[in-house]
Amino acid sequence: MTQIDWGREERKFREDLKGKKLFILEVGTDGNCLFRAIAHQAYGDEDLHRIVRDKCMDYILSEKDYFKDFVEGGDHSSLEAYVAAKRRNGVWGDDVEI
Repeated sequence: MTQIDWGREERKFREDLKGKKLFILEVGTDGNCLFRAIAHQAYGDEDLHRIVRDKCMDYILSEKDYFKDFVEGGDHSSLEAYVAAKRRNGVWGDDVEI
């Protein structure tokens, strides 16, 4: 079994992107990274992550019946507790938010 040199692989990947006029943009690593990345793409400014977080949580609540089965407990009270926790600054986004 051969060992993969991940550093080399990442450098190659980044070089391949340059050839396509693409790049990887590093965003803040304060627990808001998912929302920062989306804010950068949607608004051109990762510092607007709070807007993305709020809109995401508002949407999840507006579609309670759909999202309730994706959080532990599977009922509306569990979903509302989940959303309340996810509204806090610095709380990581998960698969539900994606």
